[in-house]
Amino acid sequence: MHNPTRNTIAISLALSALLAAGCQRGGATSPTAAGDGNSTPASVSSTAAPQNLVTPENAGKPVLQLKFGESVSFQKGGSTLVFTPKSLVKADGVPTDLSDSSKEGDCGVWWVLSFEVVIDAQPHATWTDWYADVGGLDVFQKGRYKGEYDHLPVANYGTANTWLEGSLQAVSDQSKQPDKPFHRVIDTKQYFGACTDTSHHQPSGLDPLGADLSIKEVRQGEYETVIARWLL
Repeated sequence: MHNPTRNTIAISLALSALLAAGCQRGGATSPTAAGDGNSTPASVSSTAAPQNLVTPENAGKPVLQLKFGESVSFQKGGSTLVFTPKSLVKADGVPTDLSDSSKEGDCGVWWVLSFEVVIDAQPHATWTDWYADVGGLDVFQKGRYKGEYDHLPVANYGTANTWLEGSLQAVSDQSKQPDKPFHRVIDTKQYFGACTDTSHHQPSGLDPLGADLSIKEVRQGEYETVIARWLL
């Protein structure tokens, strides 16, 4: 379901660089000191029950149908991620910071998806590679060729996709104190090209219908599982 241009190798290299930088600065630091202003001290944890809770056992059975602004929580291996899409609006022109791999999706029309992700991890959580299992959200339009929906190509790096940077920084900070609770709020955005498909540079002429969320390796033998879909 995710755009195949997302580069797992690039994510791994970026994470390695972040971890190495942390070691050079003198070892472990608290999530509050190392992260952005949205981190909280390790002693603070959320007591509210997760909204629309999804686990590996019930993921995609069925896919949750939600409205923009509603949250979904995915819980695995001591980590809980809460996703809340905020808005999906047409961008003013073409993003100025597209990677080469993103230019294949540049047909002159872009939509920007703003969403929030809240990460809460217990001490010694075993699901610590969530940054690689979650590539953000996918925006879709009415299908033209296969199936009911077509996913729009997503810009990969730079200011056109702040999810990558935010998730890598969060998992780097989490790894510095694995025996402590971890909390992080990431407000992020992704740009999507409103094209006919990833190989043509012609706008589709269609408005997006919504967005969905897929998680990789939820269950053995499943590469990717759609767990939630938000309709506009």
